[in-house]
Amino acid sequence: NCTPVTNCDRTAVALGFLKSVEFQGRGFFAYRFYAASLGRPSLYSEFVPDHARFSGFLTPAELELNKQEYVADFMNRPEFKSIYDPTIGNNTLYVDTLLQKAGLPSHPQRTAWINGLNAATLTRADVLRQLIDSNEVYFRFLNEGFVVMNYFGLLRRSADAQYLVWIQILKDTGDERGIVTGFINAIEYRQRFGPN
Repeated sequence: NCTPVTNCDRTAVALGFLKSVEFQGRGFFAYRFYAASLGRPSLYSEFVPDHARFSGFLTPAELELNKQEYVADFMNRPEFKSIYDPTIGNNTLYVDTLLQKAGLPSHPQRTAWINGLNAATLTRADVLRQLIDSNEVYFRFLNEGFVVMNYFGLLRRSADAQYLVWIQILKDTGDERGIVTGFINAIEYRQRFGPN
């Protein structure tokens, strides 16, 4: 019984979850590791267990501890190691490889990260975490993450090639509500709840 433009329908509820501070700091946090450090979006099968590490009733201290453990675990994954282990011993190459994968070769913290690694005041994990938490990475992957999270949350699957079209629509229009409405009104979404 909502009017056409409203904040009380199911689209608004779904959008509210995606835009919530909690989800931005948990789900989108996990997503950014794939997008920024591996140069690709995460798959649904990867995202679900990663996101679960940050879900539930966690104190800020527990959440932070989980994030620190996640960074260490992520850096030990074969795909990450295959890209970044060859840079061990070359701090400039490590930072530049991270920034190349993230598509941010001119990141303003580049020199500070290299200097911190050279002076041993930062670890490789510190640099990775600071990159993922940086505003530059956040805004670089915001639209991509928003679209992919619709696939994960509403369709319960990995994004397909169509996600590039959704990202372009979001970039052109800025209409987040329209994107969510498109997913909620998709036949695939409705079929998750029954044949009708």
